Amino acid sequence: MVNPIVRQRKRHFWSKKTSISSKIVRKIPWKFFPLVAKYIWIFVIILIIVLGIRYILSTTILSSQYTIQEVKYDSGSVAAYDNPYLYQSLRDYLKWKNIYLQKYFHKDELLKVAREVFPWVLDVELFYLDNNTAAIRLHFSSPQMVFVVSWYSFGVYDNVTFPLQKNSTLSDNLLHIDLPNYLWNLESLDGVFFRVPSEVLLNQFYTIKDYFTNPQRIVYLPWSARVWVTTADARNIYINNLQDVDQQLQKIDRLKRYYSSFDVLREIDLWSLDQNKIIVKQ
Repeated sequence: MVNPIVRQRKRHFWSKKTSISSKIVRKIPWKFFPLVAKYIWIFVIILIIVLGIRYILSTTILSSQYTIQEVKYDSGSVAAYDNPYLYQSLRDYLKWKNIYLQKYFHKDELLKVAREVFPWVLDVELFYLDNNTAAIRLHFSSPQMVFVVSWYSFGVYDNVTFPLQKNSTLSDNLLHIDLPNYLWNLESLDGVFFRVPSEVLLNQFYTIKDYFTNPQRIVYLPWSARVWVTTADARNIYINNLQDVDQQLQKIDRLKRYYSSFDVLREIDLWSLDQNKIIVKQ
C-alpha cells in the first residue's frame, strides 16, 4: 500500500514543473516565431545572392582567362619613350594579376610603378587583348626642351634630364639645343643647370631663336654659361647667359645701324668684354 503522503508529494512535484513550463511558454510572444522565420529567409536569400554573384564573377571577369601572363605595349608609347626597364617593371608587376581588378581598383599602384622609373608618366591605360594577354598604353608629359649631345637626346624637366631615344616622339615640335660633344658619355646631364636654372635657360633660348629667325644651331656651353649661335646666314654669335640676353641682342641692332661693314661680319662676340663693348671678326 502506497503511503498517501508520498503520493501527494509526487503529485505536487509534477504539478509544479508543469506550471513552470506553462508560464515560460506563455511569456514567449507568438509574434516572435514569424519574426525568426523572416530573418532566416532573408539570410537564405542573401546567401543565394552572394553565391550567385560569386559564381557569375568566377565565370566572367574573374575567369582564369583574365589572369595576366603576357603584356604587350602600344607602339605609340614605345615610340615616345623606349625604356626597356620601364616596360619590364610594368610586366613584372602585372603578371598573374587579374586584368579587371588592376584596371578598376589598383590603377594607382600601376601608375606608381611606372613613375618610379619615369616620373613624368601622366597616365596608364590597361586593356584586355586576348586570353591571358593585356595591353598597356602610356601617356607622358612633354619635356620643356631637348638637349642633343652627339647621337644622344635628353628631355629636360624642371632642372632634371632624362635620356630619350633619338627619334622619340616626345621631342617632336620642341626646342632642340646642342651641347658640346665632350658630354656625350654622361648618363645624366643634371649638372648643366648648376649656373643657370632650366626655366631661365628655356626663356633665353626662345628669345635667341625668335631673334635670329630659325638659326642653324644653338649650342649651350654649360660650365661657362655661354651660348654659341650659328645663324641662318652662317654667322657665329656668342652670348653670355649670365647677363641680360635682350640687352646683348640690342648690341647687334646697334651694329646693324651704325657699323658700315656689318654685312661682312662672320663673328660677333658679346660675351668676352663688358656690356658696352663688342668683339667682331670679318
